[in-house]
Formats: sequence, C-alpha cells, structure tokens
Amino acid sequence: MRWAFQALIINEFKGETFTCSGGSTSQCLQSGDEVIQSLAFDNQDLRQAVLGLGCCLVIFLLSAVIFLELNRLTFLPLGHTGFKFRGISQQAPSADAVPMQNIVPVGNDKKAEEKN
Repeated sequence: MRWAFQALIINEFKGETFTCSGGSTSQCLQSGDEVIQSLAFDNQDLRQAVLGLGCCLVIFLLSAVIFLELNRLTFLPLGHTGFKFRGISQQAPSADAVPMQNIVPVGNDKKAEEKN
C-alpha cells in the first residue's frame, strides 16, 4: 500500500508549484517538493515504488498459479471401471469363455420365454 501511495504522490507532485490564497503563507506548501518532503518521501524515487509494486505483482501471480495448480481437478482416464471393481480383470472376457445359455437377449423377452 505504501509503494502505491508513494508512486502516486511522487508522480503527481514532483516539480509542481502552487499559489496560496489568504494572508498566511507559512501554513501553505508552495511546491510539490515540499509536499513530498512533508510526507517523508523526499529520499525516495519513483522507480523504487514501481519496483516494489512489480515485485508484489509477481509474487501474487506466482502464488496464484501454484495454488491453482495444486488444486487442479483431475479427471478419470478413459476405460476406468471404478474402484469397487479393482479385483476383477480389466480385460473383457472372450467369446469362448462365456457359455451361450447364460446370454439373454435384450428387448425380446417374449421370444426368449417362448423358446424356454
């Protein structure tokens, strides 16, 4: 927050001059350099403030990328059969391994009952 305020103050007030209205000029700051000095930014440079803001930006972006990468959704691979079927072989049984009498036709229940 300090670097943003510092950069704003230095950018806006450096080299500016002001005219004071009223009788008392002792309370009036007549130049931008006096404003910068009253805020204790006289030994600071605009480059330092911008560099500080840039460093904050890089740190926040890197932390966001790392956080999002660690919490990325993972998807199941194609052909996944589920966790409760881990013990069952992943390969489909061959046609020779399945006896023909255990195969029930789908959608033709009346014809299947007539044959039995």
